[in-house]
Amino acid sequence: MKIAISNSIFFTQKSGGISRYFVEISKQIIKDNNNDLKIISMINKNYFLKDIPKKNKISLYMKRYPNFKLLEKLNNYASQIYLNKFNPDIFHESYFSNNFYVKKNISKVITIYDTIHEKFSEYYSKEQINQKKIIIDKYDHFICISENTKKDFIEIYKVPESKVSVTYLAGNHFTDLKKNQLPKNEEDIFILYVGPRKLYKNFEIIYKTIEKSKNLRNVKVICFGGEKFTDEENIKYSKINIKQIYGSNTDLLKLYCSATCLIVSSKYEGFCIPIVEAMQLGCPVISSENPTTKEIGLDAVIFFKQDSVEDLSNKIEKILYDSNFRNIYVKKGLERAKFFSWKKCTKETMNIYKTII
Repeated sequence: MKIAISNSIFFTQKSGGISRYFVEISKQIIKDNNNDLKIISMINKNYFLKDIPKKNKISLYMKRYPNFKLLEKLNNYASQIYLNKFNPDIFHESYFSNNFYVKKNISKVITIYDTIHEKFSEYYSKEQINQKKIIIDKYDHFICISENTKKDFIEIYKVPESKVSVTYLAGNHFTDLKKNQLPKNEEDIFILYVGPRKLYKNFEIIYKTIEKSKNLRNVKVICFGGEKFTDEENIKYSKINIKQIYGSNTDLLKLYCSATCLIVSSKYEGFCIPIVEAMQLGCPVISSENPTTKEIGLDAVIFFKQDSVEDLSNKIEKILYDSNFRNIYVKKGLERAKFFSWKKCTKETMNIYKTII
């Protein structure tokens, strides 16, 4: 089977859950010599792609480049030429794009990550909200990353259920890095937050909770990645103890292994890889209640009521100051994390490919 994965996410994303997903399943697919896989990304700035063998990618890595339409068009044009030459059995679009012409005899798949643009339309432009609507008829099958995403997607777009499947993502990509992890430092207590903070991510609830609680004002919060703090945020967050750092996979691994807990504050998620990453590494998780985080975490995650400073404060204090309570959720998380793996995700994805070619 010949499989082509598009450049759409790799041109725009240096790192992140979506490019992580495609690189991890590609690595698994490549292990099966019966399959010929190519990631077609002529120009990209994605460092996860470095893990893909040269023979399985068309890739020119550039650490940075100007984000202008002409370069994107040139990149898509070059990628289209190679796509035509490769002539795959399966074309898997990595993000919502209308940039490629794919022959009718090629089976076309796209992954649906969430319905955030549709559910939080007040935050987005009409173009962003309509991006799925424009391309939906082009695809033979849709892969959703949670049952809740599937439910929302079918409900909004009226797609036949027979054309929609679910493959859960995973968090076991840190397994090979565990030898580099640092021992836990019990004296350095901190809470970890991973990724973007804006809009529906609702990071403000964490700030309000720390700022208002006498018992938590001195607790350090480390934000890994996401948007760079604005000047306003730097001033506001410096009054308590919220810091931001960037780093490598190894740096993030060490934070998970040392953090007292991970907090996920978002109002909605398509899957939320950090929950599974944290559970996999023995870091307990406190998350806002929403259908997807409850689906992924089950009873292995400590949930708080959305927008409730009081409830979040109580849950943080419990995890910080009750070691028995914390250890219960470390064990529950480790057990729940066994349900998710990139090997399982890849196997289910390959089964989908086989049914549609």
